[in-house]
Amino acid sequence: MRRMIQGSGLLVLVLVLGCSNGAVSEVPAPVVEDGSAASDAGQEVQEVAQTEPDVEDSPAAAEPTAVGEPVVVTDADFEEIVLRSSMPVLVDFWAPWCPPCKVLAPIIDDLAAEYQGRVLMAKMDHDENPETPPKYEIKGLPTMVFFKDGQPVDRLVGLKSKEEIAAVLDSLLES
Repeated sequence: MRRMIQGSGLLVLVLVLGCSNGAVSEVPAPVVEDGSAASDAGQEVQEVAQTEPDVEDSPAAAEPTAVGEPVVVTDADFEEIVLRSSMPVLVDFWAPWCPPCKVLAPIIDDLAAEYQGRVLMAKMDHDENPETPPKYEIKGLPTMVFFKDGQPVDRLVGLKSKEEIAAVLDSLLES
């Protein structure tokens, strides 16, 4: 019984290590039936301080395109992020079960890097946000809606090439 508990402690340790982006936290030893703690041959896990910058203080938090990546938007923050943006916005409405959406994702990532600082790229999970997609008549996935000055001005439905999407973005920037 004690060996099984020790083994499960290792599993917990492996899970913690695997999910913490390299930061190791101290995991208490599992308790056996008699109330004592099981040890793993006296080995201790050292705590490593995580040195990631605070997201709220980073420039990327103030300007989502500063790092050239799409920003995730939700029903709760759609108006603030998309409709009040000072630059044109592409919103990719997608779902995790949608194969064309998965093919489109790296294209959107590439475009976010190429148009950083000029166009805000946003992604909205259609299934997790029941209020916004119906407002913009999203009936097929993926659908990309292009906004300028808080208003939808164009849309592409279905999987499109990087060049097709870039052409719409360029026309938004020219107008």
